[in-house]
Amino acid sequence: MKIRSFAQKIADLVLTSDEGTEDWIRVGPLRISFYWWLGSIVGYFVLTVIGLQLEIFATSKFAAATLRFVLIAILIGGIGGLFTMCRLYYAHVLRRTVGLSLNNVVFFYVAAVVMFGTCYNQLYRVNASLFSYPNPPVTPNVLWVSSPLEYQLQRLDFLLFSALQSVNGGYYRISSHSLIISALGYIQAVFTICLLALLVAAYVNRKSELR
Repeated sequence: MKIRSFAQKIADLVLTSDEGTEDWIRVGPLRISFYWWLGSIVGYFVLTVIGLQLEIFATSKFAAATLRFVLIAILIGGIGGLFTMCRLYYAHVLRRTVGLSLNNVVFFYVAAVVMFGTCYNQLYRVNASLFSYPNPPVTPNVLWVSSPLEYQLQRLDFLLFSALQSVNGGYYRISSHSLIISALGYIQAVFTICLLALLVAAYVNRKSELR
């Protein structure tokens, strides 16, 4: 019951409308996609903490690589959940013609940038050849050993790379060097375009209802 209450509070923060959370949380597929996304975030956080606490992930390349592949799979699943939640939520908003908050648009965009950026970072740790990244703050190493400050600077690089990928732009420090990263960047850009299209559709639909 406490877990459900916690999830409800998160839902209140990320997806709001004139009719409140109770309005959309009853929609089965939408509720499932939200819990799937939230579960992926929690799962990623828990496994990251485990990776930092257990010495085997700092000494065994196989163990560290396995954990990073699991984290990448969780991130990809979370991105899929985020995309599904976005589509279902806007379909619900348009169908019910409820007010659309700008906070929702910001949430979906920022969540996508952070999740893609984190996924890019993990892919770089597993295989640096997927990117063109000269003079990185931290040299590529699959093991869980890196200076906290330098790693945060590298994480910031990948977040900026992700933000520019979302608008089909280029980041001067990092660029794609593989079809995998290019494909992810294309998917991210398409999501941003669809998000803008859904926002315009919701705005036009709302205006027409008020006439």
